[in-house]
Amino acid sequence: MIPNQIVLPRKVAFNVVIQGFRIRFGRSVVTVLGVVLGIAFLMSILSSQALRKGVVAEDEIRLEISRMLNFLRAEMGPPEERTVGLILTGSLNETESRLILELEKEGLGKLKWTGFYEEEFPIPIQDVVLEKTVEQAVGEDVSAILIMGSGPLPNIDWINLTEKSRQKVLALSRKQNFDFPFSAGTVVDLWREMRPEEIAKAERDIAKEKVRSIWIITISLIVTIIGISNAMLMSVSERFREIGTMKCLGALSAFVRIIFIIESGIIGSIGGILGCFVGVLFSFLAYTVTYGISLAAISFLDGGASLAFAALISLLLSIAMSILAAIYPASVAARMVPADALRSNV
Repeated sequence: MIPNQIVLPRKVAFNVVIQGFRIRFGRSVVTVLGVVLGIAFLMSILSSQALRKGVVAEDEIRLEISRMLNFLRAEMGPPEERTVGLILTGSLNETESRLILELEKEGLGKLKWTGFYEEEFPIPIQDVVLEKTVEQAVGEDVSAILIMGSGPLPNIDWINLTEKSRQKVLALSRKQNFDFPFSAGTVVDLWREMRPEEIAKAERDIAKEKVRSIWIITISLIVTIIGISNAMLMSVSERFREIGTMKCLGALSAFVRIIFIIESGIIGSIGGILGCFVGVLFSFLAYTVTYGISLAAISFLDGGASLAFAALISLLLSIAMSILAAIYPASVAARMVPADALRSNV
């Protein structure tokens, strides 16, 4: 009577896997790096979505400033080396202040201003010549007159104000219930609301971006799975004799299969952890470059729970992908005939 074969404990399989990592350290590192890159890409997308919630207000301000600049350029041309007049009716909000700073970045030559509530110009600008003038002189030789501030429109002779202007353009940053004289010039409402077609286009762009992200993530994960499967198959090929020897010594097919499953699980765990870290770090650095360190840090802290959940999902997906990729190589190894494996010259 043939006695039952002894089933080796999982601890022995784990020790065999660790020994295999030591022997094939270089190949193991390459396989882990493949998982790291795939999970890092996934985690960077997920963490970007989590961090985006903290910069929604900033994105809205930037979009509004961009629209204002486009409206202004359409009427007066590029602001480079031009002179612009500014009438301050009251305190500026953040959008108005940053609009002026954007004009400075685009090479505005001179800013002639008058304020009904300000003695000093409220924004520290350096590369623009500031010239505080009386009310009547604001419009002389300017390409446009900006009207900004929280107060009501002052009682001004608008026709006389724009008489000596280079271009008769009146640009309002806020809604004003006032009908400007036709001969005063072109009135540009910088504050205008988005038209339905603009909203629809923005929504389509967002939908396209989501589809593009899903497609790229899917391709990335498929490539990662293929890479792991290829590495595990190469590992099986390199270990033909080792597998044959283990089977000759009594190792069951299930034991051989468990060895490769454990090996892939460890690869997935290490690659998943490193990939999550790299992905979050990449997203944080990207947001720091785009929005500044302070806003990026605030978004990072506010989105901590979402980031933790995304990291957990990425880690579990990494382990699952690695085990899934190892099923076929493990089955190949388990079905090997010991005599054929020992005769292999690989």
